[in-house]
Amino acid sequence: MLILPVRLQFLRELEVPYCALYDMGYTSLGGMTDTHPNPMLLDKDSTAEDGEVRFRPAYELVEDEQERLGRDR
Repeated sequence: MLILPVRLQFLRELEVPYCALYDMGYTSLGGMTDTHPNPMLLDKDSTAEDGEVRFRPAYELVEDEQERLGRDR
């Protein structure tokens, strides 16, 4: 069972506010210098006109083991 996506979907369905970073591809939140969007959520088909890379929301993560891939440590 995928823990993070299930939790986020639960919050979304009940319209409970949650951290907006999860919608920007962050799956594990840590410090400001060691936390990045999860590379497994990179949206290869959607690059902004200015060249900015886009990430899918955290609730689309497929494997629990990939949750911390957005952390440096």
